[in-house]
Amino acid sequence: MQKRIRPLLFFFTSIQYAIFVFQCFFYKRTYNKNWNKTYLLLKKSPFWQNKILEELSANKVTHYSDYEKPLHESFAQEKNLLNNEKTLFWSQSAGTTGSKKLFPITASFQKQFQITTPPLLFNILRNFKNFLKFPVLYLAETNPVEISPTGVGIGFISNYNYRNIPPLLKQGYVLPEEVLSNGQDFKSYAHLYAVASPMSGIFAVTPLAIETFIKRTLKDYPNVIAKLQDDQFWQLNSKLPRPTISKKRIEYLKKLKPKTLKDIWPELDFICCWKTSVCFYQWQNIKEDVGNIANIDATYSATEGWFNVPFANPKINGGTLHPNAVILEFLPENHDVNNIEQQLLKPWEIEIGKKYIIHITNVMGLVRYNIQDVILCTGKFFNAPIVEFLYKSSSQISLGTFTIGENELLEALAIQKIPINNLFFAPSESGQNICIYTSNHEIDWEEAVTKIDHYLIEINDPYRNYRVKNDVKISYKKISEEQIPKPAHNQSKPKFLYQKIPF
Repeated sequence: MQKRIRPLLFFFTSIQYAIFVFQCFFYKRTYNKNWNKTYLLLKKSPFWQNKILEELSANKVTHYSDYEKPLHESFAQEKNLLNNEKTLFWSQSAGTTGSKKLFPITASFQKQFQITTPPLLFNILRNFKNFLKFPVLYLAETNPVEISPTGVGIGFISNYNYRNIPPLLKQGYVLPEEVLSNGQDFKSYAHLYAVASPMSGIFAVTPLAIETFIKRTLKDYPNVIAKLQDDQFWQLNSKLPRPTISKKRIEYLKKLKPKTLKDIWPELDFICCWKTSVCFYQWQNIKEDVGNIANIDATYSATEGWFNVPFANPKINGGTLHPNAVILEFLPENHDVNNIEQQLLKPWEIEIGKKYIIHITNVMGLVRYNIQDVILCTGKFFNAPIVEFLYKSSSQISLGTFTIGENELLEALAIQKIPINNLFFAPSESGQNICIYTSNHEIDWEEAVTKIDHYLIEINDPYRNYRVKNDVKISYKKISEEQIPKPAHNQSKPKFLYQKIPF
């Protein structure tokens, strides 16, 4: 069956890719049809009825606070009041822009956010010849442990996707669905299924998930091989199917002294995960352990929607905006704080080389919604923009008089080749300085902080002005490993910056 998956998927995705290219060529027409369809759906909903305006540009910009009440009311009902459809799943955000939020997944929204996947799979199929000739690993989150008052699961969207992918594609995945039943089983068994099988690709959201996978396989390799052959170990959890491993593979693994993931999986061609913003620095931490495996960008996405189609080329970041996915508008980063609505640009109006804050409209029921993401337009694919994610507009430390961005602080660490594990930035306890809180006690932080200070003086004018007057400085504080904030889940967006100390 494995041999049939690749040609069948290639045939299906090639058709979807052709449609995608056609829509990119006629971007404006596709975009307008997308909005008209969205408008007709939303205007019948309890929330938007007699409120939404037919011209998209006539509607006001919205924020999460505008939807808190209807989302709260929807949570206690079977339907999403924003689009009048049955709620299939409550998707939990990772909380990178504040406290966690819950968003309702409905049939039309599921179709909308999954539309970016077939063209991406086609790009991978034509660029990597091993893809689906051998199984693939998808590091999804485990099954929901919470349910809504009406019995709807609450969890992360990666898990919902894993459980709702086409059966044909699921047959090409390394992990059986049972392994995702709970966090403990995933932690104890998922990496063993991976080692037992040859693999052609790995899908994750962030390099952080890959780093955890490396610790459980490469860094603990002798123990992994022992467990694979231990009958008693597998009898402890009989509800999980024991992984099938060929004699040839187990003999290969037993002789191996791996230094990289490529050693364990010679057929492994690529890892697909985010590679821009703070994920760039995460990847630097693990690339030596990965080996000669291509790193391709994952789809730029948020809980509120998926936006682009990456090129599956290790040399290219980001990807092409899908004209028929979530509807996007762009606010120039350096905008006038007044009359925001009048400054929003359509995708065909944005310029290459400039930064923009994204606003989305989707069939879930969010209209001109500011998700606080800053992107860079890097090119055009026919008439569709190519964009890459830069950072959250909220990812800054404010000391009242000025701000410093997360990207600036991480750049300062990268120049010194300081690993970004086990640290975060926040205001000092006095609130007057920016402080590095770290459980890495091996680094000479006195020297490191001096160099970071000099770098910020060079690149951040407000910091320089206040630093000259000794009104602010960079400091550090050593803390325990337990005080470092843990990711919300296996694919959490990394967060290194806090406006207040998180402990």
